[in-house]
Amino acid sequence: MKQNLKIGSSEAIRETTFNFELYKKFYLPEHKTSIDSTFLEWFLGFFEGDGSFIVSRPKVGSLRLFFILTQDEIQVLHRLRTKLGFGRVQKHGKYFRFLVTKRSDVDRLIHLFNGNLILKKTKKRFEALLAARNELYSEKILYKESCLSIQFLQSGWLSGFMDAESCFNLLKRERINDFSVDCRMYVDQKDEVEVLEQIKNEIGAGYIERSANSTNFRYINRDIQVFKKIIFPYLKSYPLRTRKKRISLARFTKMVGYRVLRENLPWEGKVLARINRLLEKLGK
Repeated sequence: MKQNLKIGSSEAIRETTFNFELYKKFYLPEHKTSIDSTFLEWFLGFFEGDGSFIVSRPKVGSLRLFFILTQDEIQVLHRLRTKLGFGRVQKHGKYFRFLVTKRSDVDRLIHLFNGNLILKKTKKRFEALLAARNELYSEKILYKESCLSIQFLQSGWLSGFMDAESCFNLLKRERINDFSVDCRMYVDQKDEVEVLEQIKNEIGAGYIERSANSTNFRYINRDIQVFKKIIFPYLKSYPLRTRKKRISLARFTKMVGYRVLRENLPWEGKVLARINRLLEKLGK
């Protein structure tokens, strides 16, 4: 890995896309010849949703730096490790985590994240980790302000963020001698309402709710046509990568199809049985 680490800038230059040029050129593991930008975009979104920057300051010994992603399914973490070419996957109680602690690999991720983060809280935590890293080593990495103006629907970042923070949900509404099914997609986030507002504006539909007495926000879409014309095509171009979310999306897509075809495909017999199974799996 290239050792001249004095790169970066404190100047705020607004970027309209993620910049992976230096990472790909200088900081890939030696056994990796290339890496897909769409995967890196997805990884950034996934990490901003579920990942952690850890600075450990023990009473005895030097600082230790960690990148951690915790999940309940191990397969996505193994695929992540294979794609990146470093880190390790280990069991952690009932869960699994992808862990990066080796100095050279920590520096790789620092160069990947530097200037490419979206959430305000993630930027703040990253800046603290970078400052701690520069305490340890004489070769400094300059902090690059993240001033991104990304179109989420033209990037894998939103897919990764949805793998971490979204939910596909069905709600059965009883009517006299009949019922309807409300199809809803949520994207949750604490504090970062501006990001949810941008997602809503790009999709062009939906609304944002705030939990009572908290700073937890939720973007909600219930528009069937928006699912068909915008959200499903986006997730076909930038697929979800966790098994659980892919299965939820597949079931949800079937229910949206039944909603669209209801006039020509009565909800009875085998169709009704399938709808009831979908409600069991995704119902609230």
